Amino acid sequence: MSDLFKFDKLVKEKLPDWAKVTSDQHGEKITVQAEIVYPYFLKLLGYSEKEPTQEQLETARLVMTSFLKRDIVKRFTGDHAQMRLQILMNEKKTFKLTKFKQSGSPINPVAQYKRLKTESKLVF
Repeated sequence: MSDLFKFDKLVKEKLPDWAKVTSDQHGEKITVQAEIVYPYFLKLLGYSEKEPTQEQLETARLVMTSFLKRDIVKRFTGDHAQMRLQILMNEKKTFKLTKFKQSGSPINPVAQYKRLKTESKLVF
């Protein structure tokens, strides 16, 4: 059991309410509910919460992952290489990527992450 990955206590304390540390046979991971995090990040990014495009949904996922890795895990441990993330969906799979239309317009998730940081919208 000692070879399994475990998050530092400080990381667990600093996680936002919508993220929880759970365990499985490989160790600890951060688990989030799609129905909570996608609307939250879509709204932060200024996108439609009800009818985002696939690109907007993917950007929301990447920004959320960057926030957890860079602003929480790496800040308090110095390393985010071990972070595993699980996004749980309800039975309806409300936020399944293929349920949404493609816009054909690429979005730079790194630029969006930096914009939210600059605007102080990503805080914990």
